[in-house]
Amino acid sequence: MIEKPVIEDILGVIVSNERISDYLLVVYGPLNQDVLVSTIRLAESKLKLQQFPQGLISKTKAICAEILQNINKHQFKHDTYQPYLVLGSKDHTLFIYAGNIISEKSKAIITEKLENYLSVKEENFRSFYTNAFKNAVLTEEGNAGLGLLEMFYRSNRNLKYNINKITDNLFSFNLNIELSQQLVPQS
Repeated sequence: MIEKPVIEDILGVIVSNERISDYLLVVYGPLNQDVLVSTIRLAESKLKLQQFPQGLISKTKAICAEILQNINKHQFKHDTYQPYLVLGSKDHTLFIYAGNIISEKSKAIITEKLENYLSVKEENFRSFYTNAFKNAVLTEEGNAGLGLLEMFYRSNRNLKYNINKITDNLFSFNLNIELSQQLVPQS
């Protein structure tokens, strides 16, 4: 999604995607814990205002929290490319677009994890998910590496990503997640 380094270009790509008709939230720029918490609260308020079912609101909050925590924890400071999160909807589907800059090392780790999750058969995924949490080990940095798995699970495996090279060792990492209202029991 990040092909050029300005917000207008990012939004241009998203706006040209006819899948979204209502833009509910756009966050662009460096993040910290305060921005993260405020963004989740604002997303919840916007979804309630649009009368989305509570189950879908809860899923969306959990996914957005994981996305924003990962960006906050792993964001690579860059003068031109900034992290972003866009929440939009059309009909009964929510769309979450997010992106940030990552290092080559992070690219390798993220790609390996996501390709591993994609390779698990749907009927085995719940067991895979449960075992991953049971067997998780924290690194010295306090990272268990489960954020991507949580997003993948909560989106019912409806997560797409792309990674684009910016420089020799920097990449833009972009997520596209769809949450269908039909997949959530009505509350």
